[in-house]
Amino acid sequence: MFRSVLEKVLKSNGYTDGKLHQKIDAAAKDGVLTEVRKKRAHEEIRVLGNEVVHDDWRQVTDEEVEMAHGYAQRVLEDFYDDRETVEGILKAKGKIIDENPS
Repeated sequence: MFRSVLEKVLKSNGYTDGKLHQKIDAAAKDGVLTEVRKKRAHEEIRVLGNEVVHDDWRQVTDEEVEMAHGYAQRVLEDFYDDRETVEGILKAKGKIIDENPS
């Protein structure tokens, strides 16, 4: 579920090319995610989600759920708490279109 949230947030903000790991890396390269957040998005959300979907059945621990939840929330905060700044970055990088050009 948290992996899906991560992918949907990235896609809705213009990161549509490539696989999820490439989208995460692109958002970090653009400065929307910090390097630390990028690392955690990979390790705590993406990898866990891949393991749950693609590996044999295994129990996900409460700690893993809490970590994934916490970092998914932080990614959402990165994109939406200071939306004006993020939109400026996304527009400059061609990820979203400026609907009100000056």
